[in-house]
Order: sequence, then structure tokens, then C-alpha cells
Amino acid sequence: CVLDEFYADLNSAFDIPAHYDVFVAGDFNSRLGRRSDGDVLAGLSRNMGMYGVGQRNSNGQCLLDFMVEKDLYACNTSFKHPSRHITSWHGTTSARGDPDLTVKYYKQIDYILCKSNYKVNISDARSYGGALLKSDHKPVVARIQLHQKYLVHKKRKAPR
Repeated sequence: CVLDEFYADLNSAFDIPAHYDVFVAGDFNSRLGRRSDGDVLAGLSRNMGMYGVGQRNSNGQCLLDFMVEKDLYACNTSFKHPSRHITSWHGTTSARGDPDLTVKYYKQIDYILCKSNYKVNISDARSYGGALLKSDHKPVVARIQLHQKYLVHKKRKAPR
């Protein structure tokens, strides 16, 4: 199965030291959906925020299982935005009863994942429409607050 191969490859990419900060961004073709009360009781609030869209599908369950196993968090499910800034993919379908009429629909299938303990450093995550891309996907962007310990070029103190 292609999905099993994908998660096996992704799993092997996580053989890194624990102190490294890891981000994974991509088109997972998975719908995590809106977090339910059952998810909160199961402890999944550690892995996903409350602003997902739609219902979870089987690919979303595979992604969520991977996130729980690797203790990852879906950054772009954390922040309240209008739905046009949460969804990351759009498609069209013909309307029922009228094959000439098409209807657009939107899904959230692209995610930025980080380690769960690093989510406090994410200040915002959302999708941006209107980009001149030849794609049916919108770019998803996360804003990360880097604290002093993460700065590469620290300011030098003036000599006394």
C-alpha cells in the first residue's frame, strides 16, 4: 500500500536526536477534521487544535496515529481564522440534478506539523489564498517565535 510506504519513509526520517526541532510541512491528503469532545477525552488536544475543518477521514486517522506516535502537533489547527484561511485545497463538483452547474468545495488537507512541546513557539498558522500558483492548493504558513537561545547571531555587548 502506498500510504504504508509513505508513513514508513516518514517514520525513518524521524531517526534524529530528540533535542532537534522538527517541522514537517506538506500535502498529506488527510482530513484531521474538527476536534471532538471524544478527542479531548482521549488526550488528542496535545496533537491537534480546536479549529480543524470537516470530519476526519481514513487518511486523517493514519496521520493522527502517526502524530500521536511521534508526539507531533498540527500547527494550522490551532488558530481561529475565517474558513478561507483555514482550508488549503479546493475542488469542484457538478451539482445534483444539473450537470452544467458546478459547485466549489474546500478542504483542509495540508498541514504543518511540529513537536508538541514546541507548539508554544507558534504564534500563528494559516493558509493564504490568491497566490499566483498553478495549483489547487493554497500555501500554508506558520509564524514561529524564536527566543534568544535560538538566535544564531547574538548581539554583542559594548566593551566597557
